[in-house]
Amino acid sequence: MNWLDSLKVGDEVIVPYGWNESRCERITKSTATQIHIGTTKYSRRSGRQIGTDTYSRAFIRQATPEMIAKVKEQIMRSKIQNIKFEKLPIDIIRQVLALLEPHPETSSPDRQQVQHTQSQTE
Repeated sequence: MNWLDSLKVGDEVIVPYGWNESRCERITKSTATQIHIGTTKYSRRSGRQIGTDTYSRAFIRQATPEMIAKVKEQIMRSKIQNIKFEKLPIDIIRQVLALLEPHPETSSPDRQQVQHTQSQTE
């Protein structure tokens, strides 16, 4: 039995948005041949969005705990990338920097070199 066959109204699935984003959405209507999420329809047999071409990546995916966690992480990372840091008050910027300080991934190579040089001279 295909996992799509067991889907019913209220079940959660992973829905693609754009090229690199996905969202967790709930099924709003279910028929013998289609799965509806809002006004968008998907084939129950394949999971493909109805009306898309064969090259489309518009397929619903099973909402496993791992996939849900991945989508939530993706949404958080996207929100951070969209922050206009230049518009934030300086006290918020200081708080963000304080949170990121211990992580070497957030330091620029120049800053890492300065820190390394300082630690050698001490």
